[in-house]
Amino acid sequence: MKILHYIHGLPPVRGGGLLVYALDLAEGEQRMGNEVHLLVPGKFTTRFEKRTRIHSKNWEKFSCHYIINPLPVTEGAGISGVECLAESGDINVYINFLQKISPDIIHMHSLMGIHLAFFQAAKKLSIPILFTSHDYYGLCPKISLLRNGKMCDRNNWTMCAQCMEHIVSQKKVKWKHSDIYYKIKKNKFYHWMEYSKILLPIKKYIKSIIKKDKGENNQVKTEGVQGYNALFAYYRQIYEYITYYHFNSNQSREVYESFLGEIRGQVIPITNKRVRDNRRIYTFKDDKLRIGYLSSKQIFKGYPYLEEALEAMYKKGMTGFECHIYFNPQNVHCPYICSHAQYRENDMDAVFKGMDVLVMPSICKETFGMIVLEALSYGIPVIISSYVGAKELLEENQGMGIVIEVENLKEGLRTELERIYDDRRILSRMNRKICDWDREWDFDKHVIKMIDLYHEISQ
Repeated sequence: MKILHYIHGLPPVRGGGLLVYALDLAEGEQRMGNEVHLLVPGKFTTRFEKRTRIHSKNWEKFSCHYIINPLPVTEGAGISGVECLAESGDINVYINFLQKISPDIIHMHSLMGIHLAFFQAAKKLSIPILFTSHDYYGLCPKISLLRNGKMCDRNNWTMCAQCMEHIVSQKKVKWKHSDIYYKIKKNKFYHWMEYSKILLPIKKYIKSIIKKDKGENNQVKTEGVQGYNALFAYYRQIYEYITYYHFNSNQSREVYESFLGEIRGQVIPITNKRVRDNRRIYTFKDDKLRIGYLSSKQIFKGYPYLEEALEAMYKKGMTGFECHIYFNPQNVHCPYICSHAQYRENDMDAVFKGMDVLVMPSICKETFGMIVLEALSYGIPVIISSYVGAKELLEENQGMGIVIEVENLKEGLRTELERIYDDRRILSRMNRKICDWDREWDFDKHVIKMIDLYHEISQ
């Protein structure tokens, strides 16, 4: 079978669970004898040339095709001149490309960076399109569907311009598509600089003295209202070309259907090749509670709630804990915060064996939450909000973790952490429940399930 996967970029420029899943799935399909191609947004040429074309070259073990002059990939940020995100593109370029590789199915993992013309070309050539609901980009330009700390239920984008936390220039977004930026991100010295605790205070000082033109930013927001309305209509068209939806949780299906109505699709929880059965019985010592947080510092991931809970515990005299996070925090002097660089596949054993409990207090409706499954695969108990799609895993086997209702997240998180701090036997009981969980851990079986779905859609 010929399979074309579309993703919004490649490591090390892009990252996260979406890319891990998509690339692992593509590798598994290729290993099973299928012909797999990748399509990704490539670089922008000079500002005087907007002509789209496809440049093909291998990336690692894959046949990879780069869209030259794609749509900008904003990753949830606002952009100056938002109309640039709704350019239709040249249908003939995509028709020629699709005729050349002749895929049996197209698997979309994102809508960022791709023209409407691509979907129109696939329709014209009768190539079915499967869309996996990794995020909410087509429903929300911020990806998170979060507005003023609460889930946004607007079925239009009239308020999006005012909702954006920050606006970036087209020039900056396009810079992140460049070959030079790719080489910089790949450089080990740059990676050290990005996460160096020595340089963090210097970087914070430099940012504090950079003057921001707030007046210009507000003007962009005001002028962007019309552009966001056009963008909403643009993605409405794209959704009409999708043949079938793969939802990675019941929650993501509910969110999409609340905006788009009844959808043809099914729920198949995602996983990846690094999720293996590493469960074992742990002894949770009373001397130091090790809390793990593996998401980002973005507000919709709920990190401020965790910060507040930990500070309250520390002030109450509960000082026998440490929280391991994998980004540079704002407060570098906090005695109980242990910050690390972003972890990679080779680091997973050390990361999860270095914690007693994982916390994921998201305040947006996560489509899944791969980190939760990764923690459970190591036998690590979890504390998550009711907005994490992976809560469905805990519903399969009660007692593997704690789900806190978002409405009571601030108080509930502090209460549950204090309860575990006082009694580590709670963690022991959850650990045993996880180890008793009857679950299939073979990633190849998930790959086969997806290939079967491709055949079903293609008929």
